[in-house]
Amino acid sequence: MSNINNKHGLPSRLILTSIIYLGVLAAVPLSASAEFKEVGSAQMIRGSVTAELADQEIRALDKASPVFETDQIKTGAKSFAVIKLKDGTRITVRPDSQLGIKKYTFEEGKEDAAEYDLVKGGMRALTGLMGKSNPDAIKVKTAYATMGIRGTSYDVRLCDVECVAEQQQKSGVKVLTSNVVGRTVNLAGTVFATDPEGNKRRLSDGGPIYAGDKVSTEAGASTLLVFRDNTRLAMASGSELVLNDYAYDAEINTNNRFNAELFSGDLQVRAGEIGQSNPQAFSIRTANSEIGAAGTAAYTVEDANVDLDGLFAAKDHDFSRPGAYVTVYDGHVRVSKPDLPGGNTTATP
Repeated sequence: MSNINNKHGLPSRLILTSIIYLGVLAAVPLSASAEFKEVGSAQMIRGSVTAELADQEIRALDKASPVFETDQIKTGAKSFAVIKLKDGTRITVRPDSQLGIKKYTFEEGKEDAAEYDLVKGGMRALTGLMGKSNPDAIKVKTAYATMGIRGTSYDVRLCDVECVAEQQQKSGVKVLTSNVVGRTVNLAGTVFATDPEGNKRRLSDGGPIYAGDKVSTEAGASTLLVFRDNTRLAMASGSELVLNDYAYDAEINTNNRFNAELFSGDLQVRAGEIGQSNPQAFSIRTANSEIGAAGTAAYTVEDANVDLDGLFAAKDHDFSRPGAYVTVYDGHVRVSKPDLPGGNTTATP
C-alpha cells in the first residue's frame, strides 16, 4: 500500500488502521462490559421482544440472548418471552408487557435479592433456588403496590382503565386466577382428596382439586375429574390417583403439563388441550390398569355436560377495577406498600 496523503493530510494507511480499530470496538458485545451485570438469558422468544438498558440502544432479544440487571424487557402484541435467571428462576413475560429487572443478586458471599418492576401487562414466574432458600428476597413492584411473594410459582397481571373497558366489552370473559386446577363432576358415593402434607378432606360434587392431591374413591363411589384445559378423568370405584404435576395457561402454552399416576382401580381418560397440543407434556403412569378402555368407569368421559367457565371462573377477580391481580401457588403474597385507587386495600391468604 502506498503512503499517499488524503485531503486531511493523514496517511491512508493510518486511516485504514483507525477504521479497523473502531470497528473492533463496535463489535464488542454488551455483555463484555463490566458496567452491566449479566443475570440470565432468554430461553424462548416469540414475536417482537426487546430489552433496553439506561442510555443504551434497544436490543432485539433472540433465544440465548443475555439479560442484564436493570434491563427493561418489552413484548409486543401476540409476543412473549421466557427468561431464565442464574438461580434457575423462569419468568414468562406475557404479550404486550413491560418488565424491569430492577435488582438481581445471586452470588456466593452476597445476600440474595430479586426485585422486579412490572410496568405493564403480566408475568408468570417459576421460582428457582432463591425462592427455595430465601423466599423473602423476592419482590415485585407495580404502580399499585410492592409485593413480597413466597411461593413455588406466581402470576401477576396489571389491568388499567383501558384494560377494564376492554374486558367489559367482551361478553362471557372469565379470568382464571385460582390455584384450583380441577373439580369433581357427577360425584357419587364417598371420595377423598389428600394433599402432599397428608391432610385429608372429603370431596363433594364440584369440589376442588389441587396439584399434588391424591384422589381416592371408596367402594361403590365414582367421580369425573375435569381440569382447566378440559382434560377429563373418570374414576371408578376403589381407585386411587395422584396428580403429581399440573400447569396450564390458555394464552401461553410453553410450560403447560399434566402428570398423574394411577395406583389402583380403573380410569378412563380424555386428554384436553395440554395433551392435544403437546402429547409429550401429558403423562399418566399406571401399574396394572388400562387407560381409556370402555366400561372401566360408571360412565364415559363424554357423558357429562361440563361448563368450564362455571367450574373455574373466579368472579372476584374479573378485572372489573384497575389494579394488580396476583395468584400465588403453594405460598402467599405480602403487600408491603398498598397504594390502591380509592384507598381500598384487600388482603387475602
